[in-house]
Amino acid sequence: MEITNKNRILFLINSGRLVEARSLCTEYCNNHNADADTWNLLATINGQLGLYADAEKCAMQAIALSPKHAAAHFSHGVAMLGLYRLDMAEKSLYKAINLNPGNPTAWTALANVYSRANLLAQESSCYKKALSIYPKSVEVLYLLGKSLNLQGENMEALECYQKALSLNPDHVLSMMGKCIAQLRVIYKDSAQLIKCRSRYQHELEQLAGSLKLKVAHEIDEASKAVGDQLPFLLAYQGLNDRNLQRHMESSSPGFSPRSIPNGHRE
Repeated sequence: MEITNKNRILFLINSGRLVEARSLCTEYCNNHNADADTWNLLATINGQLGLYADAEKCAMQAIALSPKHAAAHFSHGVAMLGLYRLDMAEKSLYKAINLNPGNPTAWTALANVYSRANLLAQESSCYKKALSIYPKSVEVLYLLGKSLNLQGENMEALECYQKALSLNPDHVLSMMGKCIAQLRVIYKDSAQLIKCRSRYQHELEQLAGSLKLKVAHEIDEASKAVGDQLPFLLAYQGLNDRNLQRHMESSSPGFSPRSIPNGHRE
């Protein structure tokens, strides 16, 4: 692709004008001898627009021209993830990783595949791989914390949130995660229950004070994250609803009462 055309497309992408960028890039690919990079660029744009079937076709065009094009395999994996073809997404993302082992984004995308498949151990392992490449990623630290929390690994989750907040003290999602991670689904005894709820109250008060300083869209984003952290947790923590406890135990292997002998529930 000529530099002028590519610069124009990149300008449109950076300006958030993805539909225009897609139109211009599609016209070029259909009327010129486009190279693998250009087809992959179109695949990326289609993926950002949620046009995953089109993204898949463009990524395959790029791969046909350059079979070892790591970015094209990544684009194909993302398209497969969007189409919920998780096996194909996993294969393509592993190809991208093998071709470019230093790309943390491929590991986070692979983590998303395992998240959708409810394979939480594999998900957290991928986030750890991404962090081994780029340890200062606040977003990945938060996502790893969320994954660990869903597996019942509260202390490890707290470490992730604290690391994220040491890098960005204003990261609202990590603040929310740190707050919710104080709670347990199953308690060893009443003393642990009281201690955890006391810490939760302290963190919640700190969180409430901090959120007053945040902008509206960040608060909205954080409020949506509550349900992602632990579904139903806050409801039965307040109401001591044992039916909801049993639902969480059956749906989340990390919270099985077998993992804590004589587990105490409140």
